[in-house]
Parts: sequence; C-alpha cells; structure tokens
Amino acid sequence: MACASNSKVNTIKVKLVDDEDFHDLVIDWSLTEYAERQVFRQLAQITGIPVENTSGFIILKHENAMTLTVSALNNVQRQHNFTRDRVMNVVEEGDKFYISTTFHCRMDRRLWIGYRLVDENLTEQFNCTPDFCRHSNTRAIIDRQRQLVTNEMLRVRLSQQLAISNINQWNRVFKDLNIAQHFNLICSLEVPI
Repeated sequence: MACASNSKVNTIKVKLVDDEDFHDLVIDWSLTEYAERQVFRQLAQITGIPVENTSGFIILKHENAMTLTVSALNNVQRQHNFTRDRVMNVVEEGDKFYISTTFHCRMDRRLWIGYRLVDENLTEQFNCTPDFCRHSNTRAIIDRQRQLVTNEMLRVRLSQQLAISNINQWNRVFKDLNIAQHFNLICSLEVPI
C-alpha cells in the first residue's frame, strides 16, 4: 500500500516513450480547481491533445492490482473516486508512469482520446509488455491521433455518416475515412511470429 504524504501537493512523473525526460504532473489538493481537471490540463500540455478531446484517464499500478479511473472531464461534475486519500493509496510521491493513449468513437459520434498512465514497473526499456506497447505510444502516433480528434471537417463527416447505430456500418465508415487503423493499434507482442 502506498504511503500518503502530508503535503497538500503531490507529484508524479509522466512521459511519452520517446520523450527524453519525465514531466512533473502536480496535483495541488488545496486549489479550488478539481484535482482531476489539473491532471487533464497537464496531460494536454504534455501531449498537445486538447482537454475537450479527452474522455478520461486510468492510473495503472500493478503492485496494488488497482486502477484509478476518471471519466470524461466534459460531462462530469466532481469525480468522487479521485480524492487525495484514494490517489495516494494507489501511487506514491515521485512514482513514474508512461503515457499510453486509446483512440475511440463514442455514441456522440465524436473521436476521443483516453489516457492510461502505466506504472514504469509494468514496462521494459526495449520491449513491449502486456500493459504497455513501446511502438504505439510514440509522439508521432499521438500527434496523428491529435490531428484526427481536432479535425473539424472529419468531425462533421463522422456526425453525418455515423447516423446509423450499426457497428458494422461504423467500421466501414472508419475504413472509408482511413482512420480505422487508429482504433486498434496492434503491438508485435500480440502477433504470433
């Protein structure tokens, strides 16, 4: 179990796999801004993905066999599970995490990006692990996902073409728009050789 610090400010370290250094992700529990909003805002600064295009984040730390999930910022009031006590029971001050993204389309027919903050201990320096792919979480891939979720013309086309709720038709639209490959990036770890 993680140790809770008495400080009103907690810091964890995060990075994309190809960033040179870790970035401080600071949560100031004394601010009136909700702590989860601070996390979204800082992740947006690091990745370049606007807050309004993110759907949520998960903190994945193996030793506690626990995830901490925060839902979409845009649709949520206060996240009752994102409290200082709960966060500090999952992470410790200074823990290091790699940023992983998920690319998805929800029933609102918009493209979204979700974050997974994966404990450094669940990764390897040169290889992929079941929890983290070193190839699909690079800045180049995330930049392409950002371009797609912020593309207004694409958003309009999706809202028009995804009017039908049949998932097979959605998949066909994604293929026609050349974005299907971003939904299920396949790691070489998952492909038998």
